[in-house]
Amino acid sequence: MFFSGLLSSVFGLILFQVLEESPVWIEMKKKEKTQDKDKPKKTPLRTIFSGQFARIMLINIMIVAGAATQYYLTSGYLPSFLSLINHVPKPVAGKILTIVSVIVVVSPVLVGHLSQFIGRKKLSCLQQL
Repeated sequence: MFFSGLLSSVFGLILFQVLEESPVWIEMKKKEKTQDKDKPKKTPLRTIFSGQFARIMLINIMIVAGAATQYYLTSGYLPSFLSLINHVPKPVAGKILTIVSVIVVVSPVLVGHLSQFIGRKKLSCLQQL
């Protein structure tokens, strides 16, 4: 897994060095440099955590934390918990974890399909934008 990540990083670096930028992008950057000489530069990280995007960033962090929690529960904690604490045989624990993983993969699709019929409500923090 790490080797394939290393290969894709090297491939990306080579592409970054070999490919040329779009003429539209170069022209846009030239205009930005001439217009923004007196303005202080704002870093992208500072922009993301600014008041305007703070709520959206918090929602994204909560979504990612929820997904990571689910992943680590089913692949790290639950196998040990089922076998060591509850003394569930390993084949049964494997079946339980497989079923839970399938439910986790299928349920977002089903809930998304259900939202087509029920409708969606825009989050209050996104209504301000």
